[in-house]
Amino acid sequence: MALVGSDGNIEWFCPGRFDAAPLIWPLLDRQRSGRLQLKAQEADSRIRYLDETAILEFDIKGSTGRARVTLCMGWPESTDGQHLLWQIEGVAGHCDFELIFEPRPDFGNMPGEASLSAEGLSFGYQGQQLLLHADCPLHPHGDGWAGQLSVAAGERRRLHWRLLAGLYSGFGSAHVF
Repeated sequence: MALVGSDGNIEWFCPGRFDAAPLIWPLLDRQRSGRLQLKAQEADSRIRYLDETAILEFDIKGSTGRARVTLCMGWPESTDGQHLLWQIEGVAGHCDFELIFEPRPDFGNMPGEASLSAEGLSFGYQGQQLLLHADCPLHPHGDGWAGQLSVAAGERRRLHWRLLAGLYSGFGSAHVF
């Protein structure tokens, strides 16, 4: 279950089940809750749902251009495969975005392990394994990970956050939070 704020930031995210311990929870505490956000640099945004769907669309207008960000959650019937999907599409000029992921599993009471590979950023905790794939390089940043995205008119970038099946068994060289 994910709740999205009017700025496009994830306000509450419980991977797998709506009643699971949250991974991201700024809805309750902006200081200690972690973040999963795609933030446009110096821009204003308008939000709307696409007709008769639960798909959010953000119209981003900045000083150097305009972009459209579409966000949805895919929830297949199987026990694996829950997805958060972002598509960033350049409409005019160019727009710069910052991606930030700072996990705080179980209200910050549980450590997690992360590692970076060609597939993306793997993060495991409490028997869950998640994978963040972004169309930009990710690097350690403070208590989490960050990346920079740019889109020009006609270009598309994607972010894909996926809950994988199976129990978490660790990842080679890990970064413990």
